[in-house]
Amino acid sequence: MEQDVAKAFPFTNEQIEGAKKDGTLKAIETAEFDINRTYDRKETDPLHTDDPNEFVWKSSKRSIRLVNYKIITAEKPQNNNGDYIEGTVANDGVPESKPRLKIFFPPSGYLAVVLIDTDKEGDTGFGIPDVLEQMGGIGSVQDVIRQGNLLDTLFKPKPKEERADYPQAKLFKIEIAKVGQPIDPWQKSPDANGWNVPLKYQTTRGDNFNVRIKFQKPVIDPANPEAAHNTDYLKIDYIEKEYTTAGQRYQASQGAVTEYYRPKGDFAGLVKAQVVFNEDTKKLDFVFPDGSEITGYVTPGQNKFIEEKPYAKAFNEGGKRYWIEKSEDSGTYDKRRTVTAPKEQVGQYQDDNQTTQQNTDQNTDQTMDQ
Repeated sequence: MEQDVAKAFPFTNEQIEGAKKDGTLKAIETAEFDINRTYDRKETDPLHTDDPNEFVWKSSKRSIRLVNYKIITAEKPQNNNGDYIEGTVANDGVPESKPRLKIFFPPSGYLAVVLIDTDKEGDTGFGIPDVLEQMGGIGSVQDVIRQGNLLDTLFKPKPKEERADYPQAKLFKIEIAKVGQPIDPWQKSPDANGWNVPLKYQTTRGDNFNVRIKFQKPVIDPANPEAAHNTDYLKIDYIEKEYTTAGQRYQASQGAVTEYYRPKGDFAGLVKAQVVFNEDTKKLDFVFPDGSEITGYVTPGQNKFIEEKPYAKAFNEGGKRYWIEKSEDSGTYDKRRTVTAPKEQVGQYQDDNQTTQQNTDQNTDQTMDQ
């Protein structure tokens, strides 16, 4: 007897489904856009099937509707953070019966659980997620669109396979922790030595790096949400040292290693800050609310801007990118997780630096480097 595999192994969340039923799950953000391509893909010309060089172009017309939902149990919620994002695809104007993108946000607000079904309705496997991963930097529909990787994965065409023998289908199960019981993304170090970068990425002087600044998102007052977009001063989340090949300022080091430092002293408060990249990719300029200004360089070892040791490092190894981090009060990098490689690469910073600190509607994630 045939069974609906999607029903047997749904990718759902009990709390979200419960909120749907009792009416407390409310849409707080929506977006819908079309993706139309006249020359979408090549297919064999049906009039010349014996000639592999003959082809015809096929067009495509697709759209996706993204909805950010929040569980609302009070007249005035304390924040505007969503609990769940759903994306439903329409092909040639016909919406599919099930969403193909689902993003669950745990209460910790740290990493979102992302599930993507790359199968169109009618394909084998429709309704079953093909991609399951945890991602940071996503909190809204705008983030999904701006980041782009999720939609690229969703719409990436699958190659057609022609084979005479098809393997027996195997069912698989996906378990999602309930809201309140988020999945721990960290791999603990097997010994007291902690995790380390298994690559030589620093020169003898240790000055083969460029600097970036990452600002914290402004705290949004629900009573005055526009105030977050008008602030002149922000707090710095971290300062990066992005290592490069010796003598090649715009070529990443072996393993594309990046170190992450917390600012210290007055530099951890409200500031206007930028890398003076047109002079030196290690030169920083800070302006404080009282009008005072300090300019200087991030140097190897101790300096007045950042803490002496990085709290985290990221590097590529074996086709993966790892993030290692120190727990609070830990002297070693005792935890590790895999992360998505950043879209930007060394040497592509001039355009990034045209973005100023005031661009808080861009997630305040300005790249401040050469």
